[in-house]
Amino acid sequence: GTGKGKSAFSVNLALNVTAQNYTVALWSFEMGKDEVINRIIDIKTGYSLRDKPRAEERYNAMRKYLGGTNDNIQIFTDKIRSFSSFYLTCRRLSRKQNMKVAIIDYLQLIRLSSHSGLTRTAELEYITNNLKNMASELGITIIILSQLSREHEKREDRTPRLSDLRDSGSIEQDSNIVMFIHQPTQPADYIGKANKFMEIIVAKHREGRTGIIPMEFQAAITRFKSLAMEKYNDYTR
Repeated sequence: GTGKGKSAFSVNLALNVTAQNYTVALWSFEMGKDEVINRIIDIKTGYSLRDKPRAEERYNAMRKYLGGTNDNIQIFTDKIRSFSSFYLTCRRLSRKQNMKVAIIDYLQLIRLSSHSGLTRTAELEYITNNLKNMASELGITIIILSQLSREHEKREDRTPRLSDLRDSGSIEQDSNIVMFIHQPTQPADYIGKANKFMEIIVAKHREGRTGIIPMEFQAAITRFKSLAMEKYNDYTR
């Protein structure tokens, strides 16, 4: 995806995993730790930090959430410059804190200090290959967010395709699942509204089905909410 959708989706994903009593490690290169925490609180309380008139309600809801939650999201904002330190962090968290999922936001911001001589495509191939091996060895899932090339914006049909993954075919090749965040033409219900109708497109799935998962993006609190398939069918008829 492009724009804010990727980072918002990564925080929603992290919260869905922690709801199953697993630890998630989130590498956030564009948002600072405080911003990630505020997004988590917005999503969990339903109150936006920017909604000043309801600041007290948000504060009370936040205290209630923080007092009762077992959510464990470990947030890292330092860029990944070497695989050895990233690997050791993942290994420690998976052994000591039951960390099952690591999320990286996003791939194109990883720059390895030891690989400055490689072309960017070769470096990304090295990165995706290493992440795949690491996930397999540690028995964890690594979710990498990626930019799309600008080509899809020039097409009449802007629905993302696998060929739109930026810089490298290795992203598609090494991934078990590839999903796109897509904002299609908005149905009448959503025109002029802050909330947006979105599609999560499962474009590749090694062990399961591909297809579209309809969502509503609640922009004020950056929350993705599932939509019923019947509703989706109404919108796309």
